Amino acid sequence: MPRRHDIAKPEQMQRQRIWPTRVGLGLWLAFCLAMCVLDASWAPVAVLFATLFVVIVSVLLGVFSGSRLSVTIEVPECARKAEPALCKMTVRNNSALPLWKAELPVCVSNPLTGERFTLSTFASALPHGTADVGFEIESPYCGCLNLSVDGAYAHDISGIVRRRRDLRASASVVVHPLAAALATAQSGARAHDIESFTYAPNRKGDDPSETFAVREYEPGDSVRRIHWKLSTKLGTTMLRESSFPIYSTLLLLLETGFARGELDPAKADAHMEASVSLMLALLEAGIAFELAYLDRRSGHMGIERISDQGQLWDSVASLLAAPREETDESSVRPLLEVSGSTVWARVAYIACGSIG
Repeated sequence: MPRRHDIAKPEQMQRQRIWPTRVGLGLWLAFCLAMCVLDASWAPVAVLFATLFVVIVSVLLGVFSGSRLSVTIEVPECARKAEPALCKMTVRNNSALPLWKAELPVCVSNPLTGERFTLSTFASALPHGTADVGFEIESPYCGCLNLSVDGAYAHDISGIVRRRRDLRASASVVVHPLAAALATAQSGARAHDIESFTYAPNRKGDDPSETFAVREYEPGDSVRRIHWKLSTKLGTTMLRESSFPIYSTLLLLLETGFARGELDPAKADAHMEASVSLMLALLEAGIAFELAYLDRRSGHMGIERISDQGQLWDSVASLLAAPREETDESSVRPLLEVSGSTVWARVAYIACGSIG
């Protein structure tokens, strides 16, 4: 299995050291030369030339092998916290020379917690052959683990030459947060009735609880939107178009920023798990809501309507991939800038620490 190294930055990767091999080879060559001087027979000379031949062939192989490498990474779609997830990397040698050994550091990062570490993996392949390398990744925190290979290092047989080879590969694994069971009063659910929306009079949307317009059925329309009672009355198939809500009862603004010095993996993990637990409790109580969060990498403020668990987990995957940052600015101002004329009866601001 590959070895894991905790590091501060992805470029500080732990590479296999080659200087001990070079020192050992130098001492061996010095010994062979000394024996050639002290011993007049051909045996030390033969050993010396055999060593030089092996070294020259090995160096040439190390210099030219691995020049046409390609790699792909296969990962599971999701994983559990603190449980290993089995991944596979396929290395293809597209060269006519054999690949004795290639070192492929896999950089793993979690934008939710800011963690980074590398996995040292090794592969060998015949000319125009492939090699499968299995490895495991594991995180004690939830998040979206981004795996990337940014270059490889080809080694020779004797271990005295290492050449960098350019290649790229990436993949992502979602580590889902663990949700705790929260109780929501049914009176609260009635106060946040899913149908308590105000709808746009001139814009259709995707809310099936309110009808925007009725028209005749056209090929390609979803049969789930057919107005059966009206179709029976008119004798032709009629379709119900959904409305666009412009006023909803509840907005959850999930903060993706932390105050200076407060971004900690454990805090980011707890913040995410508490948020998901709350959202699941709302859905179980029959409370639909809108979720807003700021993607601080792109600056985009996303606002998504959540009415079932499928929509929730899709949004959670995006939330886990959004990086957390230490900043002095909360997400409130960007929300106000993009919300426009949208009005919410209640807004819940979910933050961790002293930001806001």
